[in-house]
Amino acid sequence: MAGLYLQASQAVGCTGQVLLHRFYAKKSLTKFNIRRVAATSVFLACKLEENPRKLRDVINVFHRIARRREGKPLEHLVRMHSSVTLPVYSDLILLIVYPYSVTSSFSYYSRTL
Repeated sequence: MAGLYLQASQAVGCTGQVLLHRFYAKKSLTKFNIRRVAATSVFLACKLEENPRKLRDVINVFHRIARRREGKPLEHLVRMHSSVTLPVYSDLILLIVYPYSVTSSFSYYSRTL
């Protein structure tokens, strides 16, 4: 549904689903808000499939979908409170779904993420 509103390709929707499933295969459904993780997965999928959308557009689409499901009238967001949390979620999803390690030849800076 979000892919249709964003006018994104079908590959974006499929990639978003894969990211969402991989994330919840490793993390609990109760600890992370499903709507934020879904919005973040779509946002990352747009980037990965090189079909970028503005963060504001993704937030507005998911807000619109949530309002429709609740049966409330549609209204525009005045304050973008989620614009701060989605990039943090996107980093979290990338670290969990695609684990990687960063090493350095200097022992002081050597860390594994």
